[in-house]
Amino acid sequence: MKKLFRYLKNALVVILILVAIWVFAVENIQTLPKYAQVMVNDSLKVYYSPMYFLDYKVEGWEKLRLTTYAEAKSKGYDADYICRKQGYFVYEQGSPIWGWLDSKGIMKQKHRWNTDGSWNW
Repeated sequence: MKKLFRYLKNALVVILILVAIWVFAVENIQTLPKYAQVMVNDSLKVYYSPMYFLDYKVEGWEKLRLTTYAEAKSKGYDADYICRKQGYFVYEQGSPIWGWLDSKGIMKQKHRWNTDGSWNW
């Protein structure tokens, strides 16, 4: 009987360690949703993050068209190299536990994209 309790205790410790690793070491990454708004250059067939133009004060954005990511991808447009390298199209939410708490409404997080497709930053 003592052997069984010792085995269960060790198993519980291993499970707790694995859960701790999962909670603190694994990251949940959200990619650009289909409804997110992007700026497209129809002549180059490239899409940009609207925040890229605000962050870097890039000229010429007035000539671009605002559309959704789904439309840009359906037309075969590619992401701008600099926007992709800078991480504009992904959002690191932290560990999966934070995503779970957010989905359950327990602890709301600020997301990169609003439900209407606009960007928070």
